[in-house]
Amino acid sequence: MKKTTEMQETGNNTVATGQRLTVRAGNDSLSFSIAAPDGNSVRYEPYGVKNGIAMAANLREALKVLPFSLEQRRRATLIADTPPVFIPADEFDEDSAAALYTATITGQEGSAVLCARIPELNVVAAYAVSKDMKLVMEDNFEDVRFTHTCAAVLKALHRRNFSAGAGRRLFCHFHGMRLDVYAFRQNRMRFANSYEVPSPRDAVYFILHVWQQLAFDRLKDELHITGSTADEDMLVRELHRYVRNVCRISAKAEFNRSPIADIEGMPYDLMAYYHNSLKG
Repeated sequence: MKKTTEMQETGNNTVATGQRLTVRAGNDSLSFSIAAPDGNSVRYEPYGVKNGIAMAANLREALKVLPFSLEQRRRATLIADTPPVFIPADEFDEDSAAALYTATITGQEGSAVLCARIPELNVVAAYAVSKDMKLVMEDNFEDVRFTHTCAAVLKALHRRNFSAGAGRRLFCHFHGMRLDVYAFRQNRMRFANSYEVPSPRDAVYFILHVWQQLAFDRLKDELHITGSTADEDMLVRELHRYVRNVCRISAKAEFNRSPIADIEGMPYDLMAYYHNSLKG
């Protein structure tokens, strides 16, 4: 029987093998970026998604007008922003990953289930990419790789948690209309979940629910926020009513004042992806 799961490594050779176009695809967003040959800068091109047509069709149309050379378009990596399912590395079975994913996340009948290893946390992230989107990528590029936004984000947040020393921290990552909440215990995940948050008040509810569930201390423990969300000031103000230590992570400080952090509109996960790749 043909396997429906593909294992993709997310190591440091993403950019080192030459210029590689990066396609970031979410439910309603699409962007293209590429590192300069010297590795010191990134060109970022968001694409205006057309409503009413599938994301694969949007990708096909975008590839017709991309302002990149043919050489730059030979190799590509698709970074998917879809709901992930995390599997402990020592329990991971490639043959059963697709079944586990579709049993956990419904409505993925027309998708291929792929996997990204995150060795820093001894975990594998299973995620979905529509089969049409995957086909468009493979039809248009000689060398295609796939990964997930969470891989770079988790590496960045775990590195921050490790470098900050003793103490417990809850990490809240905003992207689009979603909120991902993570907590770590040494080199393992203690908690990971994702929520739809149409308003900041919804986000406050879910964050405080997790905070209480994990028995964090409102005076001693820390809450760290990354990504982009509407009415951020209100969000932080409401959280401060219940948690003393609320920290807004600055991309500029997080990525060592890299020029990548100055690129307008670039998502935090894409900054983290390039920061991991270019420094390696």
